[in-house]
Amino acid sequence: MTKPPALAPLSLHWRLPLRHVPWILGLVLLVVLLEVVVQSRWVVPWVIEQTGWTPKRGPSDELLDRIVWSPMIEEALFRLALIPGLVDFAAFLGNPGVRRPQEAWRLLPWFGVVSLVGCIGLNAFDVLKAALDQRQWSPTIVFITPLVLAWLSLGLRQRHPSGQLSPGWLIGCAAVTNTLFALGHLYNYPDLPHHPAVLGLAIPQLMSGAVFSWAAARYGLRAAMLCHGCDNAFVTVLGAVPLVWRVLTS
Repeated sequence: MTKPPALAPLSLHWRLPLRHVPWILGLVLLVVLLEVVVQSRWVVPWVIEQTGWTPKRGPSDELLDRIVWSPMIEEALFRLALIPGLVDFAAFLGNPGVRRPQEAWRLLPWFGVVSLVGCIGLNAFDVLKAALDQRQWSPTIVFITPLVLAWLSLGLRQRHPSGQLSPGWLIGCAAVTNTLFALGHLYNYPDLPHHPAVLGLAIPQLMSGAVFSWAAARYGLRAAMLCHGCDNAFVTVLGAVPLVWRVLTS
């Protein structure tokens, strides 16, 4: 009786070289600045003009949620289909062995997926009930479609000798998941009117999501999580600048 092959461990080698980190974070900061300008100067005024919507602040996330947990969960959901190590990662989910303390870094994507599954599991009944009662299927589509694409990408990578995806499939997955990622952020705005113009509010997330998708496809899930967390941190700092300036000049 032959012994079944052991599951392939997830490589500890981070695909993102440290020398690339500064310019990638610079790219994230540049995109954040563009997001702020586009949203404040064009998108929000245009949506207000078209719909008469009055902007309101939604519930504010805790800093830890905004910089750590949200990037982990959202990237694990929306970028999983794009990562180059998807086959090894799928095996690692079944055998996340850590033999040395310095290997704990390898658990970060695993925690992201576990947190994602936990959040979906805890809220699945409420989401499904709301969808059935209100005929609102958009939350279900936003959550399920990226997981289906990740499952299909895994099958395609397993069939290809080198584990590569065709450029067309990769670009298509990135376009679909990034669009869903951006549309999902419309829930951050309370009391949005039922008007097509409100879709313009997703433009900033389309811009940042394109960078996260590129980071995931090029360097892996941890790089996308890093970019997303830094993006949220930059936005938080920029949002606090006017308040700090008023305090210092008062």
